[in-house]
Amino acid sequence: MRTATLIALALLSAALPAQSRQPEPIDDLQWLFIEDTVALIKPPSAEAAGQARQLMDMAGKSRAVGDLGQMRAYLAQARVILAGGTWDKDAAFAHSLALFAKHRVIDPDEPFHVIARQWFVADSSAKRLELRIGFRRKGSAEIVWRMRAEPASADLYHAGFQIPASPQGLPDGSHDLVIEAREGDRVIGQATHAVWIVKHLRRDLAEIARRKAAFKPSQDLSASLDWPANLALTLDGRSRQPIDVDWRALLDRTLALAAEAQSGRDPLRLARGSHERHYASAVSRRIEPFRLFVPERWDGKARLPLVVLLHGSNSDHNRPFASGKAAELARAKGWAVMAPMGYSPNSGWGNHLPVVLANGSMPAPRPSTIGGIVQRKDGVEPEPAEADVLDALEAVRAAYPIDAARIYLAGNSMGGEGTWHLAARHPQLWAAIAPGAGAIDPPRFPYARLGKLPVLGVHGDADEIISFAATKDMIERLDRAGGKGRMLAVQNGGHRAFDSVLDQIFDFFALHSKEKAR
Repeated sequence: MRTATLIALALLSAALPAQSRQPEPIDDLQWLFIEDTVALIKPPSAEAAGQARQLMDMAGKSRAVGDLGQMRAYLAQARVILAGGTWDKDAAFAHSLALFAKHRVIDPDEPFHVIARQWFVADSSAKRLELRIGFRRKGSAEIVWRMRAEPASADLYHAGFQIPASPQGLPDGSHDLVIEAREGDRVIGQATHAVWIVKHLRRDLAEIARRKAAFKPSQDLSASLDWPANLALTLDGRSRQPIDVDWRALLDRTLALAAEAQSGRDPLRLARGSHERHYASAVSRRIEPFRLFVPERWDGKARLPLVVLLHGSNSDHNRPFASGKAAELARAKGWAVMAPMGYSPNSGWGNHLPVVLANGSMPAPRPSTIGGIVQRKDGVEPEPAEADVLDALEAVRAAYPIDAARIYLAGNSMGGEGTWHLAARHPQLWAAIAPGAGAIDPPRFPYARLGKLPVLGVHGDADEIISFAATKDMIERLDRAGGKGRMLAVQNGGHRAFDSVLDQIFDFFALHSKEKAR
C-alpha cells in the first residue's frame, strides 16, 4: 500500500504545473486580459478604473519576471473591481481555483481522474473544505455531479489533490468539467475545464493510422489524416488552446477520407465547396487547420482570386464562414475564400500595437504566446500566428491556381487589427485590404509601409468596444502619408457591423488587382 501511494504521489507531482515561477500553459490568460481590457470601457467609477489599470500594470510586471500566477491574481482582482465587487478572501480563493485533466479528449471506457489545485496562493475562509466534481454538457445549465472529496488542507497550490471522476454514461460531445468548493451549503468558488467525451476515440484513431499506413498520401492529405490525433495530443499537453470541435463528425470524416484515398483517389485534390484543410507547421510543430471555400462550379483550371478572412477574439477558423455570407458572395463571383486559425483564438495575428478602445484609451496588448506558453514580453519571434497565415496561404497556393494579382485580406475586431498588421508586414502579398473595427495606435502605425495598397476602413459608428474615431483617424493618416485609404462608415452599426457590409467589401476588392496597379 505504501509503495502504491508513493507511486501515485510521484505521478501526481509530475502531472501538476510547477510553482508560478515556471511558464504556465495559456489556458485562458489571453482571454482574461481581453475581458479586463473591455471592462475598462465602462467602469463602475473613475476610482475603480484607476485601481484596475494599476492592477493590470502590476500584472504586466509580474509577467516580466515570470510570475504568471501573480499575474493571474492581479487580473482576477481587476475583474472583480470592474464588476463592482469586493476583492476579499473568498473572492481571491474562488478565482484561484483550477482544475486539470490528464486528457481533455476523453474515451469514457478508460480510467479518468482530475487534479484540483490553485493558480495562485489564496487561503480559504472555510474551516472544512469540500470539493465536488461534475460534468456539464455545453449549452446546458445542469451539472451531473460524479465525485465528492475533502482534501486534508485548503492549500491546493502547494499540494494539488487528485480525484477520480468517471465520465461513463455521459453523452458524446463538448462538456465543462466543473469543480465546486463548498463549506456545507455555502459555495465558495467554482472553476471549469473544457473537455470532450468521445466513445471509441482510441479505436478510431488507431484505425485512421492503420489505413494511412496502407498507402502513400499526399502532403495535404497526410496532414488531414494526422489532424485528429495531433489535436487530441496537443489539447492533452495543453500546448493548444481549446477550440470548438465536433469530435464524432471529425473522426467519421477522417475515416471517410482515409477510405476514399485507399481506393486510389485523393479526396482533397482540387476539392470544391467549404471544407477544412491542414498542414504541418514547422513553426508551431503542430498540425494547423484552416477552412477553404472553392466555388462548386469552378472548372478546375481558371485562376482563382482569393480572399483571406481573419477571425476575431475567442474564435477560430470556422467563424468567418458561420453566416454563410462569405461563401455566398464568393460563389457568385467565382472566388476562393480562406480562413486561417492563427495559432490560437486570441493571438492578435502577431500584432503588438495596442488597440484603441471606444473610450479612446489604449491598454497594453494581450500577452504573447509561443508553444502554448505565455511569454514574459511581447514581440517575441517567431510569431506563430503571423506564420500561420503565411503558411496556410502558401498551402492554398500550392494546391490551387490562385491569381497572385488578386489576393485580398480582411477581418473584424482582432481580425481587423491583424489585417492592419499583416498589410504593413507583407504589403506585396495583397491587392487590397479591408480592416474592420481594429484600429491600432494611430500615431505609431507604419503607414509608409503600405505604399499605394488600397485600404477600406470598415467600422460601425455606434461601436461600443473599439473606437470608430480611431479607424477614421488611421484612414486620414494613411492618406496624408500618400496612401490610398477609403472609409466605409456603417451608420448605427455596432462592433460587428463588418458582417452586414461584406458584399460592399467584396465589391471593393473586385475593383482592385495588382495588375491594374501596374
